[in-house]
Amino acid sequence: MKKILISLAFVLSSLVSAPAITLGVYDIAQTMTGKPLAYEEVFVDQRSAKGWVGTNQQSVYEFATAAWAKGRTPIISIEPFSGDPLDEIVTGKRDKQLAKIASQLARYGGPAIIRWGHEAENSTYPWGGKRPEKYILAYRYVVDSLRKYNPRQQLSFMWSPIGTSHGTKYYPGSDYVDYVGCSVFNTENRSFAKTFAPKYRTLARYGKPIIIAECGVQAQQDQAAWIAGLKASASQFPLLKSVIYFNAVDSYPWVNGQKPDWRINPALW
Repeated sequence: MKKILISLAFVLSSLVSAPAITLGVYDIAQTMTGKPLAYEEVFVDQRSAKGWVGTNQQSVYEFATAAWAKGRTPIISIEPFSGDPLDEIVTGKRDKQLAKIASQLARYGGPAIIRWGHEAENSTYPWGGKRPEKYILAYRYVVDSLRKYNPRQQLSFMWSPIGTSHGTKYYPGSDYVDYVGCSVFNTENRSFAKTFAPKYRTLARYGKPIIIAECGVQAQQDQAAWIAGLKASASQFPLLKSVIYFNAVDSYPWVNGQKPDWRINPALW
């Protein structure tokens, strides 16, 4: 009887200590509007302070307000496209763009996570693949600007590389990072745990809570099994706090020359 009680206590202790992740979504078609999710993400063109496509083509203020009305904290992924954004930011040439975003955040007034210049090691982007010191200066400039404009607002900042070891060169410092993000897409038909594990090992060194800011499994694969595996294996990664599903067809043909379709049945999420 004593052994049974000890075993039961061990099981209960394991259940209590296992970290529970929260879920979020990037959802162009708004197919998950009615689901009780913790976060909703949008990709914003820094030049216009608006989202790019579909129902996400709103201003920062409109998006953040709509997400909060659903009970979701907005994650705002700001993309500084065109020109040489890193130099232009630190020399003040993009201050009007940042001020417009800051004023809309202030008008919204609630909590938000700002994810600026994601995937810094990705040379596909005009801010990516540059000298790390240039990126770090620009990232810090943006964070300082938004903090100065909205000193009392509950803004958090996510530094979000792809998750490769090369990306660690772009870490802007713990004072500028509240969350560490990364991207996890199933492009090789491997389980979530096997895909994420090397990225987790790379990013856990910072001791920051981790959010998978972009996650997806292609429609032609067994999405139900992969997502079930994700939820079942999340406890292997203690710093993993949330996963944001990219519920859309990708805008870039980066998987075997095709635009991958990550859309899922909302019931799976």
